[in-house]
Amino acid sequence: VKNIVVKDAYFSANANVGLIGGTFDNSTILNCQASGIIYCGGSHHAGIVGSLQNGSKVLNCMTDAWLWAKNNVGGIAGKMTFASVMNNCFTNAWIGAVYSNMSSMKYWGMTCPYIGGNNSQKGEDLTLQEDEVTWEALNPSRVENVYWADTCTVRHKNEMATEFNSTDYCLYVKPVNSKAMSIAESSTIVDALNAEAANIEGACKWRVAAGGYPELALGASTEDPGAGTGIAHEVEAEVGKVNVYTPQGILLRQDIDNQDATQGLPAGIYIVNGKKVVVQ
Repeated sequence: VKNIVVKDAYFSANANVGLIGGTFDNSTILNCQASGIIYCGGSHHAGIVGSLQNGSKVLNCMTDAWLWAKNNVGGIAGKMTFASVMNNCFTNAWIGAVYSNMSSMKYWGMTCPYIGGNNSQKGEDLTLQEDEVTWEALNPSRVENVYWADTCTVRHKNEMATEFNSTDYCLYVKPVNSKAMSIAESSTIVDALNAEAANIEGACKWRVAAGGYPELALGASTEDPGAGTGIAHEVEAEVGKVNVYTPQGILLRQDIDNQDATQGLPAGIYIVNGKKVVVQ
């Protein structure tokens, strides 16, 4: 599955739900970008794909989904097992527990909360004896070169969680070269994403979006040295009238020119044309 844009989607289901795919088995998701809402009572949900298994890959993808679920909720993937791979992605997600599970929600992550574990071997004692193999060796799933906005939030137990900034909240295998990023770092992170995209066959380039964070420059091949690069990164300028909302859905401005949407607003997070925009 490649070169897909999903905008303003809504899914309500039980388990293994993503804006691009539910469960991927020995399959690849490439150059996909998704926004929308997932509201589910079960586990394994994320902005791109619910569950990856048996060598599946999420490459060069981006999402700013809003996710309401129970457990194993991820910005990009809900679960990765048996040699699955996530590489060169970005998310600007919001994660929350559905109300009935507010006190018991666990296992969340801006990349994927469950990387490389095997349910048939799950146990509390991770101590290894000589000649034993690790779960990572049996199921070498990995996450590399993935970034998330430092404005991403996780809400559970009637409070906001800050631990999502730590990869320690990913089970079994920890992401590599992956971290929270500020909007001030966008140009640097776009350079890093484009450098890695050049190593991924068929990957498109990245650019800084109008909201200030990275997004895919679909149609700009990494073989084109000028696309999406340079000192002044390309910024998508959406035209027409837009509405401006608070993250709680309160309408602040209606039918205003896009270029004037956030002019004069206090510092904070706003929803403009269905996208999160940070005003500093």
